Amino acid sequence: EEQIEDFEADLGLSLDEDVFSWMTGEFAIVLTEAEPANEYDPPLGGYLLIGTDDMDLAERKVEDIADVVSQEMYLEFTRETIGNNPMQVVFDPFTGAVMGGYGFWDDFVLIGYMEDAIRTAFDAEDDPITASENFEAVTGRLPSKNYGYFYVDIDVVQALAESQMVDYELEDYEKHVR
Repeated sequence: EEQIEDFEADLGLSLDEDVFSWMTGEFAIVLTEAEPANEYDPPLGGYLLIGTDDMDLAERKVEDIADVVSQEMYLEFTRETIGNNPMQVVFDPFTGAVMGGYGFWDDFVLIGYMEDAIRTAFDAEDDPITASENFEAVTGRLPSKNYGYFYVDIDVVQALAESQMVDYELEDYEKHVR
């Protein structure tokens, strides 16, 4: 409780009022392969979709949070269109690539890391996870009533991990891990 109180006092935000109050719908956390913003980042991005019943409230509260994040982390949010949707984004200071951002889409707040991942979120209707053979195989065996999933496509994770290994790592991986 003390840590939460200190956090709220330091930032001037209330977790209950400023964060959780507008989070009234479903949510999804997605990690996906993405073009990194610079050569030192792994090719991994992701996004968070948080459903809301009151988009006006969500927009106000997220803007308040973004203001605090901007001040505390010395970040500058810039309006940019990604996938035909307005976003507030932060650019990598060295490459100028989009590192992440937030926006509002249908009944969701979208928070994304790496531009490719944000585009993936907006393209989800055209290429849904439910069309994945692996996803269908897994969910086809679950009980009919589901309120959520925690799903990891190991084939994709394995291919991504292997693509990032240098020769000596790959050799040890082939012997001991794979």
